[in-house]
This record gives sequence, structure tokens and C-alpha cells, in this order.
Amino acid sequence: MLQLSKMKDKLKQVKEETVRLKQKVQLHDTLKTKDKDIMLNSLDKKVSEVFHCCVNKHCTILGTLEKLTRIENRMSELVEQVETMPKEVVERLLQVKEQERRSRLHEEKLRLERQKHELKFKKYKERAMGETKKKSGRKLMPRSYVGATKKEVPEEDNRPDEEDLPDYLSSDTEDF
Repeated sequence: MLQLSKMKDKLKQVKEETVRLKQKVQLHDTLKTKDKDIMLNSLDKKVSEVFHCCVNKHCTILGTLEKLTRIENRMSELVEQVETMPKEVVERLLQVKEQERRSRLHEEKLRLERQKHELKFKKYKERAMGETKKKSGRKLMPRSYVGATKKEVPEEDNRPDEEDLPDYLSSDTEDF
């Protein structure tokens, strides 16, 4: 009898554990589907933006896959048009497009530099308008160094003056 009651208790614990694990699995699956739904909704928004920009600005009742097929058809039409155009025209259009891209990048760079400059100026202005900090405590004094005394070397001019130079050169003194 004792063994039978232990077995029944054990069986009951295992069933409770299986129920708890099944609930965890279901919760995990619902989280996955919620994430998928969120991702699909964001993709639908992006596809709709591209569709309205490139294909049709008025039609909104189409599904995501239908919008994608229409975008694909429009892209293939445009590629065919580009292939039938003369190469010179295509090259010129590509150059114009590249110039526009560079100008946009340049304008963006200038705008960012202007914002940086404005932020710096704002910080400088706030610092200038703010209260000055008073130094507290004792004023620091420089260390006193005992300097070495310099010996002055007297400059004796052993050279003769310019007036006496010819006499000096012509003298017969042998000092060597």
C-alpha cells in the first residue's frame, strides 16, 4: 500500500510537470508568432512606401505580395527602357545622378558642421554667462630655487685698434 501511494504521488508530480512544460512551450510559440507578425507588419509598411513612391500613389487595397509583383514588373519595364536608350544618354544620366548624390552628401556634411559649430558656440556662451568659480584655499606659491652664481668672464681686448694695426704688423716683435 505504501508503495502504491508513493507511485501515485510521483505520477501526480510528473503530470503537473508535463502540464507546466506544455504551457511554457505554448508561450514560446506565441512569442514567436508575435515577433513574426511585427516583422511582417513592418515589411508591409516598407513595401507600401516603395509601391506608392514608384508604381501607384492611389491604390491601397492590394496585398503585400501583389504590391511586390507590381514593383517587380515596373522594375523590369524600367530596365528594358534603359537598355533601349543610347549609351551616351545613359552615361550622361548616370553622371548627373552622381553629381546630385555628391551635392546631397556635401550639403549634409555642411549641415552637420553647422550644427556642431552651433553646439560649440552654445556651450561657450553658457560657460561665459555662467558663474565664475572662486578659488578657495591657500594661494599656491612657487618654489624658491637657489640659483648658481654666474662668474663673469672679463673680456680683455688683446687686439690692437684699427689705427695701430699697420704698426703692429710691421713691428719686429717675436712673441712666439
